[in-house]
Amino acid sequence: MPREFTNKNITEEKKREQLLSNTQEVARIGGWQYAIEQKTWSWTEQIYHLLGLCSERHKPNFENQFYAIHPEDRESWE
Repeated sequence: MPREFTNKNITEEKKREQLLSNTQEVARIGGWQYAIEQKTWSWTEQIYHLLGLCSERHKPNFENQFYAIHPEDRESWE
């Protein structure tokens, strides 16, 4: 595979990531993912921002995810 093609793909991917990040910031939404087999969470930077958490100090886990759920909706997660 030519190096130029690979660099172009990386550039396009970074553009898409930046567009998604900007969109989440403007809309004040974020995204998260839970890997069932690994039992691990991942959050977008906007989730940290919305929750007022630092991504370097707070790692996604069930407790932090539970905190993010509206209190009236938490019962369905328990």
